[in-house]
Amino acid sequence: IIVKGAALITEDQIKEIILPFINHLLSGSDINLILDSINSAYKQKGYEGQPEKITFQVKKGYLEIKVEEIRH
Repeated sequence: IIVKGAALITEDQIKEIILPFINHLLSGSDINLILDSINSAYKQKGYEGQPEKITFQVKKGYLEIKVEEIRH
């Protein structure tokens, strides 16, 4: 699992979110849970309205998540 673009939350927070899913065959529900957890991490840090968009794609056996934050 690779997460790109999440600058406002820490790498440790990202690791905590994805760790339970590493080296597992992911279902659609698992992917949605990861995306929801990323959104929750932003809200817990007080970043309402962040991230603007989260997209994902599966590439050659790994999940790539792209986080697009609102830039001011």
